[in-house]
Amino acid sequence: MRIYLDHNAHSPLRPQLRDWLAARLASPTANPGSIHLEGQSARAEVDRARRLLQAELGTTYGRIVFTSGATEANNLALRAMLAAGSVAAALTEHTSVVEVLERAGEGGASVFKLAVDASGLIEVDDVERLLRNGLRGIALLAYNNETGVRQPVEEVAALCLAHGAHLHVDSAQHLFRYPWSHHAGISSVTISAHKAGGPAGVGALWWAPERGPAPLMLGGSQERGARPGTEAGWLIGALGQLAGGVSFADWLALASVRDAFEERLASQLGAVPNGALVGRAPNTSNLWLPGHDAEQGLMALDLAGIAASAGSACHAGALEPSPVLLAMGLSDARVAASFRFSFGPEHSGLSGAEIADRVLTALRGS
Repeated sequence: MRIYLDHNAHSPLRPQLRDWLAARLASPTANPGSIHLEGQSARAEVDRARRLLQAELGTTYGRIVFTSGATEANNLALRAMLAAGSVAAALTEHTSVVEVLERAGEGGASVFKLAVDASGLIEVDDVERLLRNGLRGIALLAYNNETGVRQPVEEVAALCLAHGAHLHVDSAQHLFRYPWSHHAGISSVTISAHKAGGPAGVGALWWAPERGPAPLMLGGSQERGARPGTEAGWLIGALGQLAGGVSFADWLALASVRDAFEERLASQLGAVPNGALVGRAPNTSNLWLPGHDAEQGLMALDLAGIAASAGSACHAGALEPSPVLLAMGLSDARVAASFRFSFGPEHSGLSGAEIADRVLTALRGS
């Protein structure tokens, strides 16, 4: 039986959402922008999802813009923030943030890169210094998709509130998995469905400022003009179902499974976690496995029925050195021997040591 340990790239569709989608796809679909009964039924699904997401975020203000996923939501947010002034982000942010800021910097925009320490954390003092010097916006990934490291969202939110700056939080690896606390200093939030068992191809941006983000495309007035194009009614509805039926227990229980997994690999292979151990996502294990090349090791694991990765899934088709681990100051050799194992709800209650034994057998045979 295969073991899927790549939930940070994609968490398979939850059975209850699969059933929900199947029931609706068996009926005729319609454009939510149409005025007839079928169209308004689809519109009601979109509106319901918007309300459920707002409730899950714990806010009574701001608005939800539905997107194709977290990458589009980050692009919308970052472009709007850049139009308002200088923006900073950590070197360990998702590529959908890093590449937008790099391109903007090449065009003359005021962009700042926040260094991280060996544990992958930004320095709050660096943020405060930039804010005192007029920084207008910060992008922050709540839980890092590669290491699971959680950035100090609360402290940065308080600083942004005090200085009147925009804090954008990418919650792709957080919302629907772990309890969310909304802070007054947060101005926008990226939301993903498929990282927590929802369907791929749908996400959202929660936006608080009165002036909404400018659209990336033209051609319609959907989503109050922020995101032209026919809304994916049933996918949006499934995102709403995900928000309305959140259960954190299975995700939170993964910490003990992950810890036992790491302990076994540490004792047998000398495995060493990359990044901060305190406050990281309960499901994520980024390990340096001395003497094991990641590229060859991942192929051996796959042949043995184990799906894992060496970092972000956004560099499809090429196993490149992780910019996240490099930004943490790790050596090229250590980065090349680092693996990411990300657990999901189906592993809750299983033996982390037994899963590690499967990994050991595969790697020793490679």
